[in-house]
Amino acid sequence: MVEELPECGRTNPLMFAWTDDGFYYVRTGAIDDADDSGGDGNGDGDSDGDGEGQLSKELCYHDLGTDPADDRVLKADFDPQTWPTVSTDVDGEYVVLAESIGWERTDLYYAPIGGEEFDPLVVVEDAIFEPYLRGNDCYVNTSREGSNYRLERISLDDRPVDDLSLGRDGFETIVPERDEAILEGIAFAGDALVAKYLRDATHELVEYDLDGERRGDVSLPGTGTVTVMNGSREREELFVVYESFEEPPSVRRYEPGTGGTDAVDQPAVRVDADLDVTQEWFESEDGTDVPAFVVARSDRRHDGDTPTVLYGYGGFDISLTPFFPDFTVPFLEAGGAFAVANLRGGGEFGEVWHRAGRREDRQNVFDDFLAVADGLIERGYASRNRLACYGGLLVGVAVTQRSDLFEAAVCKVPLLDVLRFHTSLLGRSWTTEYGSPDDPEAYEYLRAYSPYHNVEKGPYPAVLLATGDGDSRVDPFHARKMTAELQARNTSDEPVLLKTYTDTGHGVGKPVSRVIEERLNDWCFLADRLDLYRERS
Repeated sequence: MVEELPECGRTNPLMFAWTDDGFYYVRTGAIDDADDSGGDGNGDGDSDGDGEGQLSKELCYHDLGTDPADDRVLKADFDPQTWPTVSTDVDGEYVVLAESIGWERTDLYYAPIGGEEFDPLVVVEDAIFEPYLRGNDCYVNTSREGSNYRLERISLDDRPVDDLSLGRDGFETIVPERDEAILEGIAFAGDALVAKYLRDATHELVEYDLDGERRGDVSLPGTGTVTVMNGSREREELFVVYESFEEPPSVRRYEPGTGGTDAVDQPAVRVDADLDVTQEWFESEDGTDVPAFVVARSDRRHDGDTPTVLYGYGGFDISLTPFFPDFTVPFLEAGGAFAVANLRGGGEFGEVWHRAGRREDRQNVFDDFLAVADGLIERGYASRNRLACYGGLLVGVAVTQRSDLFEAAVCKVPLLDVLRFHTSLLGRSWTTEYGSPDDPEAYEYLRAYSPYHNVEKGPYPAVLLATGDGDSRVDPFHARKMTAELQARNTSDEPVLLKTYTDTGHGVGKPVSRVIEERLNDWCFLADRLDLYRERS
């Protein structure tokens, strides 16, 4: 499951890029020793705005065989809201620097390899630009003038460095925007260009030539997700990683022109049940249709007696597409159901869908989630005492706005004090998505849904909150404060529990043993509270 807040939005997240003699890379600072937010629970954080710690970034170059202490710093004046990435090509003469500003804009700069001065390519445009280099041509996947993205190209050889108008001059459209699908990215395979599209929260692949002439569709094993695409310039082949709710991740090879992929490697994982995957649509508070995938055994009865876990995210342009729910499989085999909601704030239906769940419109995300929960009950998937929710901030809001709706909730590494999230760790970089509590207008809508500030005396479902004492993204004080507030005000007999994992962080880099321990705790809690193993008539 997605449990992490991204650092750089949609932009191709390459933090280093090779040259013949070395590589470019981006490094960040460590958590400030002076930052008093590291889990003391008071929520004061480091609010001096000095840009130190993790929010300071440097673009550097390392010559192979030299002391890293001698690496050149090419740029260091990045705003805390900006996350840089860098791209090169084995046959190219340029490096491209992409600066993602929040989750709403990307500025592009370029320089000759070995040079230290970057010239602007595209700046100050309210759109996303994802660069892909092939030789000295820069292909750009962009939301400029189109929420569903299109592919453009410019030759860096021909770009006049003194052109400060920086408009469309020099760019040509290679693959136009499609109405029914989102262009998420591309990869090169010999003289072919393979584009990955997202349609109704599932992936499709289409082959083009380098000038955008469509050659045909690339068939996939089913309705699923392509998580990785890596092509070869020297050979006519492309490798992808594919998975679905029913199939674990597999490496598949595609040869341009053949129309289909062949499995190269796949784990031997068995699911001891026949599963059905359906995509249901639910009407949200404002009439918007919101989809959700529902995974359950094919022999499940629509009698409201199926233990069901609802998962969602709804933010930062992150799309929830089909994934193999490895730690959920025993729950499904035992007769439970698992639902994944595609909420506004994500990227499932383009930039319009993302922006409909940001800042002052974020209540749409929560309305969508609650509409899916109500719909699952109405359609006989679950009942109030057989329904649980799983997530982070989303779960905190769901529990405080509709405490009557769920039997249990798992709230993972959550942001819950929405009026103080910007005072510590990476919080300052998220104000473009949430809005800043220091802005009086934003304060009002943030206060309206902030879970910690909306806990009232009354009955609550069973809640398991989890945090890591080494979380470098979301401060542990969020989960700790929320636990104390819920325990103080809960009038039901249901438990409110806090699990703090030591020597671990937000998600990245955990050893397998720790991942197993955490997921085991989550799903044992859910199985117990939803009475998964109860004998049914």
